[in-house]
Amino acid sequence: MRYPLALVWLAVLGLSLLGFREANSSQPPVGHSGAPGEPTCARCHGGASPAPTITLLQDGRAVSTYVPGGSEVQLTLRVEHPNLRRYGFQLTVLSGQSGAENVPNQTLRSLPGQGTTEQSGSGRKYIAHFSPSSTGVWTFAWTPPTTNLGTLRWYVAANAVNGTAGSDGDAPGQAVFEMAPEGTSALSPSFTLQGRTLWLSEEVTEVRLFTLEGREVGRYAQVRQLEIPQPGLYLVALYSADGSVHLQRLAVLGQ
Repeated sequence: MRYPLALVWLAVLGLSLLGFREANSSQPPVGHSGAPGEPTCARCHGGASPAPTITLLQDGRAVSTYVPGGSEVQLTLRVEHPNLRRYGFQLTVLSGQSGAENVPNQTLRSLPGQGTTEQSGSGRKYIAHFSPSSTGVWTFAWTPPTTNLGTLRWYVAANAVNGTAGSDGDAPGQAVFEMAPEGTSALSPSFTLQGRTLWLSEEVTEVRLFTLEGREVGRYAQVRQLEIPQPGLYLVALYSADGSVHLQRLAVLGQ
């Protein structure tokens, strides 16, 4: 029996797409971390909501600072979803200094038994899932750059999937985490906390509030005073006009 050429072409295309989809279940294609110039998992997956919760931790706390020239550290990525129970990811870290953007990601290292793999492409190095995870938790190693490269940004693309052969019914998400050099971790300008009102000694470009798990809960521009949404433990990031970032933990008590 002879088949029309168009049907043969469609069959070949379908098999190719299926092979591409199945290959992604092993590990994502290189360059899908959501970093500048890159897509995310949403390029091939979608249809479910909400997006997964993504946190990046060091020693059980949200990442905040690094020590230039410091020794290797272990970081843990956690991806969670209320309905879906299989997960994947890809991440990289970049600096904002021209010509040194990829210096921080060259020291990313996969650890044995963590279900991760190292990937490289276009001068960048990545850590990604090797096979779908049922826990959504991976630990990997990273060595800070030898010199102060300013604030580093971690770009994470993650996916919570339903485990079927198709790409529908999946929930992709992405997150960016900032890590300042340890020398800028002391809070300046100074602040006073009265109840849930935060008073700054001088106006800053931007204030961001994070939970200790790394979830952003507030962003305020050009302020000297702000109201904390509710009592709790927070990480406060102050962005000054000179480009420096100052970080401080904050305990907000009261009703």
